[in-house]
Parts: sequence; C-alpha cells; structure tokens
Amino acid sequence: MRAGRLNSAIIIESKTEVINTVGEPIETWSTFTSIRAEVRTQSGKEFISAKAQHSELSHVITCRYISGVNSKMRINNGGEYYNILSVFDPSSRKREMRIYCSEQL
Repeated sequence: MRAGRLNSAIIIESKTEVINTVGEPIETWSTFTSIRAEVRTQSGKEFISAKAQHSELSHVITCRYISGVNSKMRINNGGEYYNILSVFDPSSRKREMRIYCSEQL
C-alpha cells in the first residue's frame, strides 16, 4: 500500500443508543477511529460490475487494516456520510482493507 494515496482523513463512527430522561432510546454516533484513506468514487463500469453484488455501491475506501470495523458502522468524510456495505481484506494478511460504501442521503 502506498502511503501517498491515503489523501483523505476519514472518521469511522459506530452507532450507540442513549436513553433520554423519558426513557426513550436515542440513536447517536460516536468516533470508533480516525484514519487516513483513499476514497474512490466508482466509475460507471465498476458500478455496473459491482451492482450484481451491491445495488447501491458508490464508493470504495482503501485504508490500513483496522480490526473491528463492520457493516453497522458508517464513514464520515468531511461531512459526507457513507453507510458501510461490507469490509474486505484483499490479501488476508491484515495489512490493508477495502470498505465498500453507499452514500447516505
């Protein structure tokens, strides 16, 4: 993995529930970790080939491997939020990972 390609500072956030004074659960997001990453928008051809697997795939994020990242989390990229569809370790050596995301509206 080339460090020069990791040109975006992203925040991986995990969902937490807080109970308010009335006893109702309120969904909040807390920082799981901050990391440098490469954020790529899928080209038309990549989007069509990936559509067979994920119908809403819009971004692929490549970063150093982080244990514990899962599809219940989201990515904050400078105020743009992405829902995590899946996390993939391409070499199975825990050096880098690819996070497949859909843009949150």
